[in-house]
Amino acid sequence: MTVETLLIELITEELPPASLVKLSKSFADEILKKLTTDLLTTSNSKMRVYATPRRIGFQVTKIKRKAENSIREIKLLPKKMGIDDSGLPTELLKKKIYSLVTSSKNSINFDFDDEKLDYLDKNFSNFILKNTIFKTVGKQESVYIKIDEVGVDLSESLQSAVLLSIKRLPIPKMMTYQNFNNSNTFDDVKFIRPAHKLVALHGETVLKIKALGLESSQFSDGHRFLGKKDLKIDSAESYEKKIQEFGKIIPNFDNRKKRILDELTKKSNLKDLVMTEDLLNEITALCEWPVIYEGFFDKEFLSIPYECLTLTMQKNQKFIPLKTKKNELSNKFFLVSNIFTNDPRNIIHGNEKVLKARLSDAQFFFNLDRKKKLEEKVILLSKVIYHNQLGNIYDRTQRLILLTEKWGGLLGLEKQVCYRAALLSKADLTSKMVDEFPELQGVMGKYYAQFDNENTEVCIAIEEHYKPKFSGDHTPKNLLGSCLSLADRIESIVGLWSIGMFPSGEKDPMGLRRNAIAVLRILIENKINLNLNDLILDSAQTLNYEISSNARFKEIKSFFLERLKNWLKENGHESANIEAAIIKCNNKISELPKRLEAIKHFISFSASYDLCSANKRIKNILKKSSVDIISCVIDPNLFEEEAEIILFKKLNETAKNTKKLLEKNMYKEVLVALSELKHPVDNFFQTVLVNTENDVLKKNRLCLLRTLNETMNQVAELSLLVD
Repeated sequence: MTVETLLIELITEELPPASLVKLSKSFADEILKKLTTDLLTTSNSKMRVYATPRRIGFQVTKIKRKAENSIREIKLLPKKMGIDDSGLPTELLKKKIYSLVTSSKNSINFDFDDEKLDYLDKNFSNFILKNTIFKTVGKQESVYIKIDEVGVDLSESLQSAVLLSIKRLPIPKMMTYQNFNNSNTFDDVKFIRPAHKLVALHGETVLKIKALGLESSQFSDGHRFLGKKDLKIDSAESYEKKIQEFGKIIPNFDNRKKRILDELTKKSNLKDLVMTEDLLNEITALCEWPVIYEGFFDKEFLSIPYECLTLTMQKNQKFIPLKTKKNELSNKFFLVSNIFTNDPRNIIHGNEKVLKARLSDAQFFFNLDRKKKLEEKVILLSKVIYHNQLGNIYDRTQRLILLTEKWGGLLGLEKQVCYRAALLSKADLTSKMVDEFPELQGVMGKYYAQFDNENTEVCIAIEEHYKPKFSGDHTPKNLLGSCLSLADRIESIVGLWSIGMFPSGEKDPMGLRRNAIAVLRILIENKINLNLNDLILDSAQTLNYEISSNARFKEIKSFFLERLKNWLKENGHESANIEAAIIKCNNKISELPKRLEAIKHFISFSASYDLCSANKRIKNILKKSSVDIISCVIDPNLFEEEAEIILFKKLNETAKNTKKLLEKNMYKEVLVALSELKHPVDNFFQTVLVNTENDVLKKNRLCLLRTLNETMNQVAELSLLVD
């Protein structure tokens, strides 16, 4: 059995950098999956993925040239469909076996000299008894047959694997281009970018496969300017070394990324670099032979806001800004080039020139915007349409003012501060800077408000009300920013819902799911003690949308709760605990972490299970009872059993204790205190008959259980914590 390293490489035009790693991994994984299914891999096979701007591919060690023959059991039919009441094979089973016998890919494991179909016609029942078995999987017994599978050839498996992998690549939009074929005509081909070469090697052997109008060979291409063209790859094992030495390409993404970091480390302290992981990945995806050069821009541009400078350099130019020792932005930057040269002055100067033009534009817009106060820009929002059914941004700003003032007042904020923050929150949308750099909305509003000498809290809130912008982003740090962010997001959710624009399936073009999670995170992480129901209803009122008795309210509330439960699960909480806590939090979402922490602590006690079970029993008794106990009062004089007297006294003592603890939101201590009720409750159910024939005693005992139930379930619905 021949076992060698397999190499596959697809050379194309420049691939989208943002999806390069995802494309290359998908391409490799799908092919490996097919090879594994066809038994061509071994237990020691290891994959190495390659991804550069102009190629995706991989190398897998210890791949077989041809798979060994194997015996496999194939499920045919459920026994009741394959065997009739007389114990004979059905026509349906016969057809199923015929299809296997006549398949060119399989050989049925039985001995006979006659022609297959004739043999089956004459001896079908005997054949079934000899070659099939009955197996029960789950609750169903089925008919299985053993198949002798002939080992597949690597070329055959790889051909179908490559085509299948290309078909399944996560490509949002295909290009259609033409390839010149052997008949001197052009074929239309669809792929993410035009493909030019396909390399397929098993050891030193070229595997003949076809894809995207290409035939495989052992000739790769090096760097577009630095490397050798039509570079012959002698063997799959030598690929990486040869393509790096003669092609001037580092094919492995992680190796290339490490080289960039190593070179940056030589030139500067990594702490001084203004660089995100996303930027580093994008730079790595844009080059095949990375080289670091230093560039500078005029210091006069440092007067432009920090965020604008870094955004321009990082997003538009893919440069890496640097900070000074004083943690201020420097006028020095690094650029990662795909070209090595002993004299890089032209490269550096060209990039500096482009950056200067962009910064000059930014400086012009910045200075132009500052000629008018931010408040003067508010009225211009009336020309910016939000939605044709919900008015313009100015209309929306008025709604944000009402909500921020109301909720801010409940949180102890000054009305005037709330008013100014909401009034100016969207004003920068009409600025030239935000028009040029939409990512700076809120950020520029903060700077312009500072220039206008607005209250510091107002300036911060204008920027923070857009947070969190993405998963993992921080929530607003100050209370005013949190309040304004809640107003912005809930008004958006309720407003769009009111006109029928809500998420459907995977579609959520307006980002309502993201906004809902942001609302929940702000309430929880910033401990904002506002009622979720009130937030929804207040937002609807500003929109003149009546939903208090409308099915829409239940839909919106359910929408929030679904997001909430999923978010809490992702943060490590059990489903039962979440349900139990949500029911009793009275829509104060901020209380949930402490309630969940208390539940987790409580269920660690040995007494908790019995207490929760007893609570479930109490709920069932009360639910089934037809006695009206809504307004009843417990009469201690009616107690006949010592157990109910003891329970009543202990319940009163516990209720007084837990009331004080609940006022301080000491939920953990409340549940610990409830644990002391275990023995009185157990004794009560062992010695007291609740549903006695004496209606007066029965009502009094049910009243005792109702009070007990209310006392036990103030932190969480304990009955939900047991099955």
